Amino acid sequence: PERQFPPVLCGDLNATPTSDEIRMLTGRAASAAPGLVFHDAWEVAGSGPGFTWRNTNPFAARALEPDRRIDYVLVGWPHAGGRGHVLHAEVLATEPRDGVHASDHAALLAELRY
Repeated sequence: PERQFPPVLCGDLNATPTSDEIRMLTGRAASAAPGLVFHDAWEVAGSGPGFTWRNTNPFAARALEPDRRIDYVLVGWPHAGGRGHVLHAEVLATEPRDGVHASDHAALLAELRY
């Protein structure tokens, strides 16, 4: 049977949007799996640079790396009726709670049409 929803790939990919890995996944370079192409939820519905690695976070600052976006929600092409279409994306958990950051990365939220 045909899938009702597109594939979704999420995670800390340790790659910037212009890296070969992300370019392959988003159809900007030859794919390792022909026909498998994803939308980058941040590009579709985010605003601003979308940094998930920030030096304002002391856990991240220790690595002496620049602020950048290295966490992703990647979504396959939408299905019938727009199922899987990216509606919204935002970076969350950028500020400490009770003086402590939850992780060295900020969280990335993406809302998809159901």
